[in-house]
Amino acid sequence: MILRFLAALFLVSGAIDAQSWEPIPPEQLSLETPKIDPNADAEAIFWQARVRDDVQSQYVNHHVQNYKRIKIYTEQGAKRWGTVELPYYSELNMTLTGIAARTILPDGTITEVKPSSIFDTTMEKNGRSKIKAKSFAFPGVVKGSIIEFKYEEVYSERPFRYVELEFQLEIPAWDIVYFVRPIPASLTAYRMRAYPFNCSPSPWEPVKGVGPQLEGFVSSRLKSVPAFIPEPLSPASNDIRQWMLLYYTEASQDKPDKFWKNSGKMLSENFKRDLRNSGEIKAMAAELTAGKSSVTAKAEALAIFCQTKIGNVSYSADGMTSEIRDHYFKKLYKPEYNANDTLKNKLGTGRDILKLFYSLAQSAGLNPILVRASDASRTSFRPDFLDDFLLRRHLVGFRDGEGISYFDPSNPYLPAGMLHWTDQGQAAVLVEPKEAKLVILPTTPPAQSSVTRTAKLKLDATGAISGTMQYDYSGLTAMKEKLEFEDQSAGSREEAKKRELEKQFPAAVIENVKILNAATPNAPLSLSFSIKMEGYGQRTGKRLFFQPTIFEYGAKPLFSSAKRQYPIAFEHPYSETDSITIEMPEDYQLENASVPGTTKLGQIGEITLTAGVNREQAVLTLNRQLIWGNAGSIFFEPKHYPALKQAWDRIHEINTMTLTLRAK
Repeated sequence: MILRFLAALFLVSGAIDAQSWEPIPPEQLSLETPKIDPNADAEAIFWQARVRDDVQSQYVNHHVQNYKRIKIYTEQGAKRWGTVELPYYSELNMTLTGIAARTILPDGTITEVKPSSIFDTTMEKNGRSKIKAKSFAFPGVVKGSIIEFKYEEVYSERPFRYVELEFQLEIPAWDIVYFVRPIPASLTAYRMRAYPFNCSPSPWEPVKGVGPQLEGFVSSRLKSVPAFIPEPLSPASNDIRQWMLLYYTEASQDKPDKFWKNSGKMLSENFKRDLRNSGEIKAMAAELTAGKSSVTAKAEALAIFCQTKIGNVSYSADGMTSEIRDHYFKKLYKPEYNANDTLKNKLGTGRDILKLFYSLAQSAGLNPILVRASDASRTSFRPDFLDDFLLRRHLVGFRDGEGISYFDPSNPYLPAGMLHWTDQGQAAVLVEPKEAKLVILPTTPPAQSSVTRTAKLKLDATGAISGTMQYDYSGLTAMKEKLEFEDQSAGSREEAKKRELEKQFPAAVIENVKILNAATPNAPLSLSFSIKMEGYGQRTGKRLFFQPTIFEYGAKPLFSSAKRQYPIAFEHPYSETDSITIEMPEDYQLENASVPGTTKLGQIGEITLTAGVNREQAVLTLNRQLIWGNAGSIFFEPKHYPALKQAWDRIHEINTMTLTLRAK
């Protein structure tokens, strides 16, 4: 039945013919001004997409056929769209095929893109994988041209129950349309449903008057769609862009409260299938929790064991090599790999380790609670969407007194008992024995995700500065830095960090870069280096002007735009604490030591800058602290942007203030 279900999911009779193009009306060629956005360099006249699934043996191949036509209005638009890159992800068994493209000049002259002009390129490296693309140039694109192209995305050996339909491009679109043929009720109990995100496409209606090849199809479209242009610190794109999710479900469409209360069995079945409370697990749980009094303390001991003693093939923490990963996937892994196997082999994926942690907690009598949460980096949970598609994250909770503590040992860089920033403040479902319960996950205070920065420097009379600088990271700030070092050797990490520092201090000589605990679970991260930079201070006559807050050197305002369209979402609360000592040049004294002290930023945070001078030793001491995100305040609606920008402009002003030394 499942193969029949998947085979019937989206069957489009006949592909979009790569050699057949829609007629181009003269008015499209002669058009000189945009229809949707008067400032647009280009607009999509239309985007048509057809989707089909084919069954081969026990697998499903998913096809998306695209046809896009774009009108170019400006020379900048011609430059931008002169070359197109179509990304594809080989790790998803994705390929691109059937690419055809052409340029239509304002006078109607047509030039095809030759197949030999289509190349494979690498767009960027994203984590461990490279984002590849098919790249080609449109010949002779000028202002007033139309370009159009077709291509087919093929996802091999992937069972699709969900399909995401984009309804927004990076340029305005006149018309976006999708064609779908729902599964006949006679084939399966599953029913197709659609949930639009941030948009209102037309209702699904039967396709009529286009021939028998689309008989039984329904279509939905959206017209006059503005461009999707992300802004700095926006929420996940799925939370702000216009798109629709098609999904098939057997679940009843109860009201949200009733649906989620009764969802425990649905949410826990797959997770609990691979749990085991063997004798070995019980013995280990007893050993690890011996002497611990509270539920949270016992859970923390179990989490630290899972993070530090079980090799996590999902990450590159200390000791994890490609050989170990290959051994796991080629020799150890099997569909029935369970918690006892993870303990025995001291090896597993992040999900395997989470299940081992749950089994250990069960054996220790801690009554663990499975928690299903949404992921802020992808799509936030919506209670009226009655499906678990948005609940991508698995966590474990424990009742301890009146509160609940949450753990995620699947990430070796996450401190035990702290949630990843993608979980914090998100809606989640507690899958408890009697009924499931909706909750909001807690947000950690700023002090738990901090960076402490120390500098010991010397400034000479020419304005050159030299000395040592150190960063010490904790909590989520440490985790974020460690994830950036994934799959890098110690030497390559330090070289990459050196290049990064040289961009911040372009005239400086950076040496002796050292990074400690970059791949060590449950350990703070430390970065240190020496710096020597000519011209740090600017000399004018008898005065020397310099920025004492060296860690903020080269910083730009966080927000530059006067207006804001989308909400602002900081990843998590955090704090910065700086301690800077600067030995001043001989025969110079501080002319103006006025610093702002503490500036309150509403209830959300504060910035403090204080300074002192040891005149005998001619040493300036500067202390700075920034606290941001008190009470979990990290999400702001666009209407709060003016006040938020004002606060961060003030932070920038303090961060980049200058002091003046005067020759005696």
